Amino acid sequence: MAKIDGFIKMIYRFYRKRAKPLNSSCPDEETLSCFLEGKLPDDEARLIQEHVIACHRCSEIAALFSRALEKEPDVPVALIKKAKD
Repeated sequence: MAKIDGFIKMIYRFYRKRAKPLNSSCPDEETLSCFLEGKLPDDEARLIQEHVIACHRCSEIAALFSRALEKEPDVPVALIKKAKD
């Protein structure tokens, strides 16, 4: 999984270098991150959601953030013990 995370980070850095500057209507990356974590008020979240649906660049950034926020499920202790045995 670490290789995949490294690959995603590498692609994101490349993307950021080539991406055009944000226009004034795009939310900043911190706002997008807060949106994905469900930390924005409902009215602001609705506006961000509408923007992300309409803006290709922001939807790609949101997809990258979503991937970064995903967690691997914990492996049950019993399964680890069984594999070791």
